Amino acid sequence: MKIIKHLIILVLLANVATLFAQPANDNQASATDISNLINSCSTDNAYYTLGAAADKTKPSCWPNGPSYNVWFKFTATSTKFISFSVKTGGNEGSIQHPFTALFDASLTQLQCVSYYTQYGDLFISYYGLTQGQTYYISVDNHSGAMYQGTFKLCLSDKIDYDSYVGAINVNSIMNNCSLDTAYTTFGASGD
Repeated sequence: MKIIKHLIILVLLANVATLFAQPANDNQASATDISNLINSCSTDNAYYTLGAAADKTKPSCWPNGPSYNVWFKFTATSTKFISFSVKTGGNEGSIQHPFTALFDASLTQLQCVSYYTQYGDLFISYYGLTQGQTYYISVDNHSGAMYQGTFKLCLSDKIDYDSYVGAINVNSIMNNCSLDTAYTTFGASGD
């Protein structure tokens, strides 16, 4: 009976390993093209770091790694702007302590963000892209296999007030106040 239990456990583990085989976008050269996601989101749990291996150098804000990074690419639109989010927690994904970075075609880092909570969503925005050029996104999680998991990606090329070119005109509230919590710095990028 003990042998049968061990055999069942081995079969279950093999099935889980097959379900999350090494991702196709495990290295930068095989980055998944997500240009079609601009101004939309992937499905929940669409991407994962499970089974991934490290490649390229550690972005400046990542506390460790790369450990299990996966790669995405997109073609810049005429707005010269991109914002994207890595969503986790709840139904969106299981990756824990994620980090992400944005790179140009020569893999020069443009923006970088690291986790602030176990299942916190990450946000990056950047203005200054060149229309028609390819850019790369790398997503990883804290070192340790127990942090690997799934995530959702959302992208937008609509310029918002995270960039100076999307600054909100506040003339309408001159000598007055905005509504409570009308604006936020949550997820904002430095520029």
